[in-house]
Amino acid sequence: MHLSILEYQIESIWCETISHIDHCSSTTNFHAIGGDSLQFIQIFNRYQTELSSSNTLDISLFLNQPTLSGHARLLTYQSNETIQNRYMWSTLNLQEALFAQERIALDEYVRFGKNAVIYNELIAFRVVTNSFSLVRLCRALQSVLEKQQVLHTSVFLNSDDDIFIQRVLDSHETFHFSPIQTFENDEDLHSMIYQIGINPNLFDVSNGRVFHCQVLRRKMMNKHSTNEELLNVDDVLVIVFHHIPYDRSSQQIFLDDLSIVYNMNRSLSIEKDAFNYIDYSLYEREIDMTLSREFWRL
Repeated sequence: MHLSILEYQIESIWCETISHIDHCSSTTNFHAIGGDSLQFIQIFNRYQTELSSSNTLDISLFLNQPTLSGHARLLTYQSNETIQNRYMWSTLNLQEALFAQERIALDEYVRFGKNAVIYNELIAFRVVTNSFSLVRLCRALQSVLEKQQVLHTSVFLNSDDDIFIQRVLDSHETFHFSPIQTFENDEDLHSMIYQIGINPNLFDVSNGRVFHCQVLRRKMMNKHSTNEELLNVDDVLVIVFHHIPYDRSSQQIFLDDLSIVYNMNRSLSIEKDAFNYIDYSLYEREIDMTLSREFWRL
């Protein structure tokens, strides 16, 4: 069956977002091809910016009609009709955890224990040319953290009903670098990075401490030649995320935002009613997971 022009556009968005597929039919189901929550949010945001003249698309309808043709019908309908008695939503700050968050939290509570570090995700950047302002970088990180709510969200077990809850906190407002450490050679540097990565006290998920940033500075013979407010050549910036708000597919989103804010030296614009990661948990529990379960049984 030939795809319509709109379906071709949707197919292109799906294939660009879900990297392991290269084509779709009109009956392709988003869940059956292994699409995850982050990819769904990315696709939905592209619908709003590229395929719709309205920024008030109802995401719950798209979750309940997850085929390519279903999304095409909804985009056609919602772009040309005013939907009466629509369920109007606003962003949440307290909600049940997502299924993926529950699994990770359960692993830490039951399977591995709180001293496990298997969910620490570390990236390190070494300055090779020029220098960077630490004050400006700190402001940039605060702005990115403010936009990406999941990086200041706690996940905890509610003792009243034994349900994992996520809560958006304001910890981004008090973000600061961890104390600077100095190294003399690459062997020292590698050892420091390793110790940071296996530190069991780095995070406290139940209190929203899921992001860590630290500067490792090369020790200079002449201390007066070093500007303490700059990241200089050979200095290293270490960023560590807990896996509960972050996976490898999130890395580029974080780095792109950080690069934009630092280079432009201004805060990111944030839509007050933007759809955030925590909002997805509300709709996730309304999804019929039958096809997804069948996919993962294969």
